[in-house]
Formats: sequence, C-alpha cells, structure tokens
Amino acid sequence: MIKLPTDHNIPAAKIAAMYIGAVIGAGFASGQEIMQFFVMHGEKAVPEVLMVTGLFCYLGTSILLVSIKFGATDYSVLVNGLLGTKVSIILDVLAMLMLLGGLSIMLSGSAAVFDEYFGLTPWLGIGLVLAVNCLVLYGGLQGVLYINVLLVPVKVTIIIAISLLVIWMNEPCGSAGVSCRPTAGQVPDHWALAGIVYVSYNMILVTAVLSTLGQSINKKDAVLGGMLGGLGLGLTAWSLVAAGLSRYP
Repeated sequence: MIKLPTDHNIPAAKIAAMYIGAVIGAGFASGQEIMQFFVMHGEKAVPEVLMVTGLFCYLGTSILLVSIKFGATDYSVLVNGLLGTKVSIILDVLAMLMLLGGLSIMLSGSAAVFDEYFGLTPWLGIGLVLAVNCLVLYGGLQGVLYINVLLVPVKVTIIIAISLLVIWMNEPCGSAGVSCRPTAGQVPDHWALAGIVYVSYNMILVTAVLSTLGQSINKKDAVLGGMLGGLGLGLTAWSLVAAGLSRYP
C-alpha cells in the first residue's frame, strides 16, 4: 500500500488534475453533456461557459478550504461538519448512487468498445476497467493522484485537439446557412439555470473526491489548485462549446 501524504505536500498542479479528473467523464468527453447544457442554447452558451467557469473556480476552492478546516479525509466528515448528521445521510445516499451510476457507465462503455471496435468479448473490457480501478484504489490517495496526473493532460489535450479540428474543418456558426438560433430540447430551457444545474450535480462527485485532501494540502495550494482546476474545466468546456457552435444546429 502506498503511504498517504501527511505533511501537506500535495502541489497545486496535482490538486487541479484531481479536480478536473473528477468532472471530465464520459458525458463531458463525448460532448453529450456540453451539447445538452450549453450548445443547445446557441449564442447564450458563451456567457454560460463564463459563469460555469467562475462557479467551478469558486466552489472547488471553497471545498478544499473547508476540507482543510475540518481536517477531512472523506466527504462524510465535510458534510457532517457543514450540515449535520441527518442531512449528511441523504447526501451520502445520493453520492453513492451517482458513484455507482458512473461506474456502471464506465463498465458498459468499456464493454461496448471491446465488442464494437475490437470484436472481443465485452467481459474483457469490463474486467480490464475493474482491474485498473482496483489497482488505483489499492494505491489509496496517491494512486488516485497518480492516475489523474497521468490521464487528465491526455484527456484535455485530445478534447481540445478534436474540437479545434472540428472548427477548422467546418463552416463557422452564422455562415453558409448555418443557424445560431437555439432549438427546443435543451435541459433546462434557460442558459443560466442550465449552468447552475450542470455545476451543482457535478459538485456532488467533486466533493467526494476533493474532500479526501483535507489533511494533505495547505491553503495556498488549495486556492491555486482550485482556481487552476476551475479554469482548466472552463477552457476544456469552451473548446467543446466552440466546436459545437461551429456546426450548430
């Protein structure tokens, strides 16, 4: 077992990677979340991305600072300290359901990749993802940090590169008959409310992840890491929004 850091030495860059990794999942990376919550609002997606980026910076930093204050090593300590035992039980159930749902999506996605693209049994993909997750969890906090530091730059680079290629290869929004007007179907209808909902449900998982750092970071790195993580999420989201708007609707 890898020993957990106890001297407040996790740097801001690793905190930011852990933050970004908690948000960039299948829905984000595939563009489905961005399509439903941002692109469907047309030109209003621009102020929405700015608002969401600000919220991610503020809330991520706040969670880290409160985690330090309570000396949290998991989200139950944080939630109990803020809201009390009764409310924390409800949030505990909600967080567990979201985590199980996320794991199910990862397993089904890996099964589909191995079946549809490689012609292999879906169980091989499921087994591989489960094995990787078990190895990461066996490494404790350092294992989670390591996998995020390794994968987050790759994921962000791929997302931005593909978005730039889409923009470069296609007509911009508003030209060649491509409309910029939003159509029905966005969730929810108003761009500001959509942004708040988007950040809110993502912060459930973010809280579960970042609250484990309460005894392993200092305030300076917490602020810098939270800000870098929020800005990284905003930049990545904007690249997807710009790519979507270039072909909208």
